[in-house]
Amino acid sequence: MQKTGVRFQLPAVQTPNQTKLKIGVNMVDLVDTHNVKAKDEEGWPTDEDIWAQKVETRSEKKLLRKGETVEEAAAQRAKLEKVEAQPSEEQAKKASAKLPADISEEVKTLLQTKLRQSSSEGKPRVEEEKKKYSSSGVPRGKEEVKTTEWRVKAAHHSAEEDVFAWRIEDMKGIPTKWRQQQIDLLEGAIPIRQRKYMVNPKYSLLVKDEIDKYLSVGIIFPILSSEWVSPIVIVPKKKIGKIRMCQDFRKLNAASKKDHHPLPFIDQILDRVASHECYNFLDGFSVYNQVSIREEYKDKTTFTTDWGTFAYHKMPFGLCNALATFQRMMTSIFQEYLRKFLEIFIDDFCVFGPKKDHLNSLAIVFQCCRDSQLALHPEKCFFGMSEGILLGHRVSQRGIEVDVDKKTIDYIWEVAQQQAFEMLKKKLVEAPLLRAPDWEKPFQVYVDTSAFAIGVMLS
Repeated sequence: MQKTGVRFQLPAVQTPNQTKLKIGVNMVDLVDTHNVKAKDEEGWPTDEDIWAQKVETRSEKKLLRKGETVEEAAAQRAKLEKVEAQPSEEQAKKASAKLPADISEEVKTLLQTKLRQSSSEGKPRVEEEKKKYSSSGVPRGKEEVKTTEWRVKAAHHSAEEDVFAWRIEDMKGIPTKWRQQQIDLLEGAIPIRQRKYMVNPKYSLLVKDEIDKYLSVGIIFPILSSEWVSPIVIVPKKKIGKIRMCQDFRKLNAASKKDHHPLPFIDQILDRVASHECYNFLDGFSVYNQVSIREEYKDKTTFTTDWGTFAYHKMPFGLCNALATFQRMMTSIFQEYLRKFLEIFIDDFCVFGPKKDHLNSLAIVFQCCRDSQLALHPEKCFFGMSEGILLGHRVSQRGIEVDVDKKTIDYIWEVAQQQAFEMLKKKLVEAPLLRAPDWEKPFQVYVDTSAFAIGVMLS
């Protein structure tokens, strides 16, 4: 789905600090202001002319610097584009002499250095270096680059930056007055200390990286002994080289009292959200890890790994009452505005309504996030949308539609499938040959059950 959005200025609301609100479209998008008619004193489009086309190529998404026009940014980057990589030291010197005279000395020095380094290595990397500079040619410092994955810290001049977490260290945590997670056990529950599961060897160091990250920000802590110990399960993420470290809390959950706070009905949420003029889709940043656990229950979250045993300060994924706890918190924080212009399903937020009202509605939601210290994920937030995906459905002024991107595709049996089937039949009648598994390949488990039996096959 092609998302379009706006760079807009939110109206002032009656808050203690009378903050003048500003925000970007999707926090990493460049707003094209070539064709806007009215601009404010900072050069941004006014509310009367706010729609702009997003840049489609994700790698090229940048935000304009404060006070800079699109034309100025394009001209400055064009100067940097004139710098060409050369394969030899002599050619590198010639190329460095071609640097535009009016760019900053710091940029010029750095590019000359990289030209010399690239020529000695035999393969220039000038193109990679140019990506490290903003559209105006100014080197990106730590205040602009939060992680290696983010080339630009979007909306760095915006008063709304405090409601977004650009990295896990930026999460402040929701104050305990809104509620803490507790793990009440059933009467007579017997503590269970489980052994660790075998983990794919290629994930071992990645597990250590996850543990170090959580330790550094205070989400977990080392623990020497506990009556309850659970193993970990590794789930590879879609992004290559990334994992999600989950805990198998099934034994603990079976012995826990259940919190029966209801989740909203998805169909009712969609009915209330559909058929409106404007939408803003917000998503929380690692929301469970923003909720504290009461001190007396922390040891029950102990999990074991190759690198030791640890327990959680913050609420982890996998606890049976985690969903109910977080939904109750969101209902408490935003209850005054639910059903009016806001709907929340766990960590998915939708601010909807007429176009003329949605800026003020968004300002109110941001103030609630600020008051509760709830951090949002900038990459997963979209503003000023005429339509979008919510809970697996497309909502717009037309109503509710099926997300066509997730529709099933008919399976076609062709020559390749028949050959694989014939090979399988042949292997089934041959004597088995055992060998060590290839840990670089994915493993699949097939399960078939009936009223009286269960069958499992690992492949």
